Amino acid sequence: MHKLMQTETKKRLRKIMAMLLSAALILGTVQGEVPVNVMAQEHTGEGYIEASENISEPAEEIMEEEPVNEETRNEEPVKAETDNKDTEETVTREQDTAIVSEYEPSQEPQEQVSEEEVSEIAGENNAQLKAASDASARSGNIYSGTDWNLGETDKKLVIESDAGMADWCIAKTSRVETFYEDKITSVEIKDGVSYIGEEAFFYCQNITSVTIPSSVTSIESGAFDLCTGLPQITIPNSVINIEASAFYGCRQLTEITIPNITNIKASTFGSCKGLKTITIPNSVTSIGECAFSHCSGAETITIPNTVTSIGEGAFSYCSGVETITIPNSVTSMGDGVLMGCDALKDVKLPNDITSIGKETFSQCINLTSITIPDSVTSIGEMAFAFCSSLESITLPDKMTDIGRAAFAMCAKLTSITIPDSVTSIGAIAFAYCSSLESIKMEPDTPPQLGLDEDDVGVFTECKFVTDNVKGIKVPVGFENAYKTAWTDWADFIIANIASGKGWTLDSEGTLTIESEDGIEDWCNNQKNGREIYKNDVTSAKILDGVVNVKAVLWGAKNVKSVELPDSVKSIGNLAFSRCQSLTDITIPEGVTSIGEEAFYECRSLPGINLPSGLTNIGRYAFSYCYGLTDIDIPVGATGGDWVFSHCIGLTHVTIPDGMTEIWGGMFSGCTELTAIEIPDSVTKIGDWAFSECSGLTSINIPSDVTEIGGGAFSEC
Repeated sequence: MHKLMQTETKKRLRKIMAMLLSAALILGTVQGEVPVNVMAQEHTGEGYIEASENISEPAEEIMEEEPVNEETRNEEPVKAETDNKDTEETVTREQDTAIVSEYEPSQEPQEQVSEEEVSEIAGENNAQLKAASDASARSGNIYSGTDWNLGETDKKLVIESDAGMADWCIAKTSRVETFYEDKITSVEIKDGVSYIGEEAFFYCQNITSVTIPSSVTSIESGAFDLCTGLPQITIPNSVINIEASAFYGCRQLTEITIPNITNIKASTFGSCKGLKTITIPNSVTSIGECAFSHCSGAETITIPNTVTSIGEGAFSYCSGVETITIPNSVTSMGDGVLMGCDALKDVKLPNDITSIGKETFSQCINLTSITIPDSVTSIGEMAFAFCSSLESITLPDKMTDIGRAAFAMCAKLTSITIPDSVTSIGAIAFAYCSSLESIKMEPDTPPQLGLDEDDVGVFTECKFVTDNVKGIKVPVGFENAYKTAWTDWADFIIANIASGKGWTLDSEGTLTIESEDGIEDWCNNQKNGREIYKNDVTSAKILDGVVNVKAVLWGAKNVKSVELPDSVKSIGNLAFSRCQSLTDITIPEGVTSIGEEAFYECRSLPGINLPSGLTNIGRYAFSYCYGLTDIDIPVGATGGDWVFSHCIGLTHVTIPDGMTEIWGGMFSGCTELTAIEIPDSVTKIGDWAFSECSGLTSINIPSDVTEIGGGAFSEC
């Protein structure tokens, strides 16, 4: 899902960047010179645009959240993979400038504009779009073409024919001296025009009325994309085709009648926040990816029984919808179809679907119960995650697979019965179900828990207060089979042994681990029912000789201090993840690797010194460490995405000379970060690298940077 959102944002940024570049060219042309901040070759794509304080900010971003998790929104979408594959396109300066075309002066007599007038209009060193538009108009803009005319006074655009539509689309995108987007307030398309061209009115924010004749049969992709001022539009029944993103971001639209089309394409009505009612006509058989995503004002959605497939995220974040019925005709549903529908309380699923996809109901915080059809055999990753009001759910008898984090964070879920048919339960499937007291296992053969040894407990942080297997009911006679099969996973089984092979836990909560064998034994004892909960640990000391620290204290939320020996060379995945009280730890100078999520959500950690020999930092290693204020990144270190994301206390960062890449999402959500110095050695800034850095006021992008990822500075 996040990938789809990222691609939508990238396309907008490229389009708006072209507008900004056009503004700069306008001012240079009017004054008889090319602005110093613009260097481009016509149609070759050779050139670049430097960051300039004189270029105005783009329009308010339509997309919400994050982001987000993709394929180009205006193409027939290919199903997005949601397993964090690095397939996202990258926005480069070369691509941004490649669409700039030659300045074409009007054939009409042009009024000469003096330098004084230009200075008065544009202002010294001012490249604001408004000034550019005014300066362009005074120099004699072309407001007409083959079968189209744009009134200079009434700002009404009239298109007479298909030739006029084609000529208008060319004029709008190629004549850089005229900012039609700012000029048009109404559009009249004359009878005889058969189509509305691709991005014909893209970003025309001042349009308030559009007349479409019955001769029109097709509306091309992005035709009215980001027409944010359009309050209503009537689409004639003659229209049989509407392409992707045709009305994306028309947030003032309060109602729209969809004609007798058969397919609603990807993002066609996405982010139309003003829509109150969504009614799909009987002619429709498929609803595309994100077709109505983020229609947050919608209260009712009606889907006819002609629809057979619903694409990924089709109704995601329709936060006003309380009830929805998906008809039995639907046999295919993509991932995240109803994700983030905050108000959703009641949903009816079709009888013949066989799976519930990833994140289908994730974040539906008001959903209290749901009936899963008997035909369903699998529940995808995070399908019901964060459904904080979900109290009960019945799994069908044909169910075989429960995905990773499928019911994680369902805080009101009190009991669950796992059918006999289930063979696999994904890692953290029921993690942080804090009210879960009873689990009934019906399979004679214990289901596989998790996928590999690095996966964390299926039932982490569930409310089990027992000292054997009483928290889980298993078939009579199969108790030992479950104990054996789940030795490494059953972290809800409690006993009272406070020592083991190479470790001791004293009455004050101090854990001492003597060797790597001690780490292994401690981890095993945490999960097989021979000791007390890890939450009783308040401090830990690992003795000299230990080289690799694994997930020894994952989720030990009461531990305040950890002492590591100089022998430690690596800190593994999840090693101290969610140690929310941790305030005191020193990473030895010999450590060369810090694993994924190693210090994730260590909210109380006030600071950390990264050793000079550190070469690898895993994904999310220090995410959500609210207390961190100062970070010095060692020379030669490489890292994964989101390493310091949402460190909201971070105010100072030192990036070493020689570092070539700012990693994806590296400082996303670091709201207190006001300035950052990027060394000249950096050539790439990753996706979302500084997104949501709302306090950022100053940043210097080196001249050798050749690649800036999607959303790198979004919501700054």
